[in-house]
Amino acid sequence: RKHRLPMSRGLLGVALVCFLVASCQAKVFTATISTDGPEFIYLTKYAFDANCGPGEECTMLAEWTVTDNSSGYIAMYEENEWDLVVQADTCLDKITPAAAKEFARDFQFGPGSGNITFEINEHSTPHWWYAVIANCTGPMQVELTLTFLNRGSQFGFDEDGLLPIYVTFLVIDIVVLVLLLLLRKFSFFTYKVSAFVSVSLLVSAGSLLLSTLHWATYAATGVGVIGEGNWLRELSTCILLAGVLLGAAGWSQTAINNMGLWPRRIFIAFMIVIPALYVVLLVWSIAARNDWWFVDYLYETPPGSVLMAVRMVAGVWFAVQLYRTTATEFQAEKRALYQKFWVVGVLWLFLVPVMGFAGYDMPSYYQMKVITGLFLSIDTITTLVLLWLLRPSEAEAHFTTSGQVNASLGNIQPVVAPSSQLGETFLHARGSMEDQSL
Repeated sequence: RKHRLPMSRGLLGVALVCFLVASCQAKVFTATISTDGPEFIYLTKYAFDANCGPGEECTMLAEWTVTDNSSGYIAMYEENEWDLVVQADTCLDKITPAAAKEFARDFQFGPGSGNITFEINEHSTPHWWYAVIANCTGPMQVELTLTFLNRGSQFGFDEDGLLPIYVTFLVIDIVVLVLLLLLRKFSFFTYKVSAFVSVSLLVSAGSLLLSTLHWATYAATGVGVIGEGNWLRELSTCILLAGVLLGAAGWSQTAINNMGLWPRRIFIAFMIVIPALYVVLLVWSIAARNDWWFVDYLYETPPGSVLMAVRMVAGVWFAVQLYRTTATEFQAEKRALYQKFWVVGVLWLFLVPVMGFAGYDMPSYYQMKVITGLFLSIDTITTLVLLWLLRPSEAEAHFTTSGQVNASLGNIQPVVAPSSQLGETFLHARGSMEDQSL
């Protein structure tokens, strides 16, 4: 069972500090604790590797400065013991059994400054450890810094491997963008659906760059950079989603005005609801990271689950809408292109939610890196396939018929013959008609 710990103004202060300095997700956690009365405050959690032996630096260093005459406890609880701690009713019930527990560490501090190092070396599998500070008899004013090391590295088990993942996909995005520029494929950024795909790729590269900077800084100092690229990542997804849904509705050169009334309304609804859910999820992630100990995996949260479900609904609408668009098309080339577009779009729109829901049953210390790698792989492969499928030369070949171009998936301009050729054609036709009349 998971229980939310009592919140206080002191904890809200911790959340605000964490949001401003973005340090609560790093190995270095800093906060100023100020309470008006007895409090038991959850600080942060950290995943340690399995089989950490003596001298392998699986540790938490706590450093504090008490700015009044208060005292209190700093404690760490192993994940199984933590479940028992949060079920206790009062502050004393939570903190008092700490010394009697098999794995828990605790230390009582008093006025002034000090530090204590807790070594973690019990388990044969990775485990979460939860850090708390408490004063069960009165208020406290404490400036606190927690520094975590996992086999001498600042990366917890759940974070180890994220930096290589982000670097790999950043390199892929940059290579593709450079190739587009070197080959002078600027038309990718002007065609309707391919423009959405290209701009999405550009924004994705920006998000991956920020995430790489975050984890590289984290690797060097234990404190990441604000943002991490999450906002740009979700913006990239929304741009790609808009292009895919517009393509399914047969978007032409006159934009969504050529869509039917209900398809247009549904499209607009999706493009309001899904970005809004992404914003809620990202704001929730900040709150959850600092306030709610039980959130290991964001897509288990209510906004995450709703987002995945809405995306699946968007996938159903895409499949039905593009099927109807294809059914009204009589040109074999265009039907073939629509069918390929249908397969790519359906796979992209459904695979991400399916992988997201599949992560529910995954051990929590694997979820972040495994799901991040899967999501980035799916998005990158989809982007590359769509860039190839909707390349301008292919679109022009498939959509040009009898000197005209249908621009449902591209922004191809009509082919118009020079005026001299039109005149010659008219005279030739007139002469032929006169010959036949004779």
